[in-house]
Amino acid sequence: MQKVRSFFSELELPEPSREEIQHFKEKYSEAYKASRRAMPDSIETLIRLKEAGYTLAIVTNGPVKEQNDKAEAIGVGELVDRIFTSEEVGVAKPDRRVFQFALEDLGVETGRAYMVGDNLETDIKGALDVGVSPILFNPDSNVLETEQLLFGKQIPVIRNMHKLLGLLGIK
Repeated sequence: MQKVRSFFSELELPEPSREEIQHFKEKYSEAYKASRRAMPDSIETLIRLKEAGYTLAIVTNGPVKEQNDKAEAIGVGELVDRIFTSEEVGVAKPDRRVFQFALEDLGVETGRAYMVGDNLETDIKGALDVGVSPILFNPDSNVLETEQLLFGKQIPVIRNMHKLLGLLGIK
């Protein structure tokens, strides 16, 4: 409720009633669900990664049902081996336990894992803290850098999901 009130306040709109907040949340949810799309080249990239033998997972701070629904809606549900949520694990990224839980469940060694994410704190720092190799996905960047110094480490940066294949040596 506070987020909706803050939104109204930022737009200099009158304080919303409970009914207006509920109506806003319903409309927002409908619009959000209708606009969900996979990132450009992500489906093709996931297919190629699967063909190359990679185990694929989504690690997210979202609720279980919402994230499963979203993965199905955008067409990646069948391409990933597992979706891990903070709700399921009981702690949120960047807490190392989320990543450790996923690695253990999938039977993947920390040093052989990658985390492709768009959030510096939850994805990149979280991965570094547990010893997973992070890759920053930054599609909105105008900078053509292929690496960026983050948290004292040179981190690969991709602006397009297809670039992940070359980064991992997949032709």
